[in-house]
Amino acid sequence: MRSPLVGRPDVLGDKDRNQLLNALTDDVCTSVLNDNYRQSLCLSLDSERSLEDIGPFMDLADQLENVGLLDRTLHAFPSRKDVLARAGKRLTRPELALLTAYSKLAEADSARGRKLFTRGMGQ
Repeated sequence: MRSPLVGRPDVLGDKDRNQLLNALTDDVCTSVLNDNYRQSLCLSLDSERSLEDIGPFMDLADQLENVGLLDRTLHAFPSRKDVLARAGKRLTRPELALLTAYSKLAEADSARGRKLFTRGMGQ
């Protein structure tokens, strides 16, 4: 079966496509590594923020759960009471990563016009 893209003037041929991909490889690698660094930094900063004030993080978890994105049982995500009972009274990096991931999904839905949250944080 022939691809519907073959022969279109706006689609690169194999040789040109491969040259373009080779030319972009370093830029893509640099971008991915920078993104990984920033994600790690975000988790580190949020870990410190959650130590200072766990409230906004738990509020976000509650909102994500209320709109059906976060399943606390499936992900073994702690309740506010469980976190406050911990020695450090903060979320772990994997828990923060989960909040970050679901926040991005909610933001993507919002960008597509689907409003998941009817109120802002703290309202």
